[in-house]
Amino acid sequence: MKKTIINILLLSLVVLFTTGCGERVRVEQNEVAKVLSTNGLEDTVRTNSTFRLESCIFSACPKLVKLDITKNTKTMNSQYFMPKSDMELGLELTIQYSPKVDKKSINSIYKDIRAEDVPNSSFLAIIDSEKLYEIYIQPILKDTTRQALNDYKIEQIMDNLEDSRKFVFNMIKEKLKETPIHLDSLSFSKISYPSLILQKKKEFAAIDTQKATDMKSMAAELEIMAKKLELEKKKAKMQLEVDKIISKRLDENMVIWGIVQAAQTSAENGTPWSLGGGTFNMLNLKDMKKKLIEKNKE
Repeated sequence: MKKTIINILLLSLVVLFTTGCGERVRVEQNEVAKVLSTNGLEDTVRTNSTFRLESCIFSACPKLVKLDITKNTKTMNSQYFMPKSDMELGLELTIQYSPKVDKKSINSIYKDIRAEDVPNSSFLAIIDSEKLYEIYIQPILKDTTRQALNDYKIEQIMDNLEDSRKFVFNMIKEKLKETPIHLDSLSFSKISYPSLILQKKKEFAAIDTQKATDMKSMAAELEIMAKKLELEKKKAKMQLEVDKIISKRLDENMVIWGIVQAAQTSAENGTPWSLGGGTFNMLNLKDMKKKLIEKNKE
């Protein structure tokens, strides 16, 4: 009996010392963590390290409370009434967000959000990233998006989708400025435009297409007209040059004709006639006149 009691005591001591040795834990590179003990959360923010928790022989065992600091994605689908268009716009927003990693922001998150125990573990707990969305982002996301979209008509969003997306993104980011959450990105992952707006857009597109076709046809006609005009100019210029040559030849021939006529008249009258101080040979005047007339006909 005495031996049995001694064995039980020895076994109890082994169990006691085994459980009294703190658990070995690891904080990964994409995490931060705090230790929760009977005195509450420690002030230290632990990063990328391995250590042992304090022993818990005579008190409740401490827990390591982890927070994932990587980017998380969330999608919100809503209908927005657009006052400037007097219609509703269906919009699906997809955002990426992450906790700010400065000490003040991390402490705020640990203060505002209750950690959840990890199943099958007595020394680990986590702060769910879904809770970050619910507490910090969700309360302002829809209302801020609605406020931002109030500045637009639906047609403006269709024509300037990227500008409107940036406007909504910057407005939400500004509202989150005082929170421990950083908005990494925002996209319009799906947009449902009113059917009436889509029909008008198709009609306008058809009109624009016809206008473009008409403009191309007009441009082609103008180009043909310009080429014809240029050709006419060239012809006119060429004709002008021809007229100048003919006029010049005619002027020269008229001078010769006048000389011949004067010489012939003198010959017929028997009057002496001279040119440049010399006597002009009048024997072949009729032949010269005949040749001059033939030359002009050419």
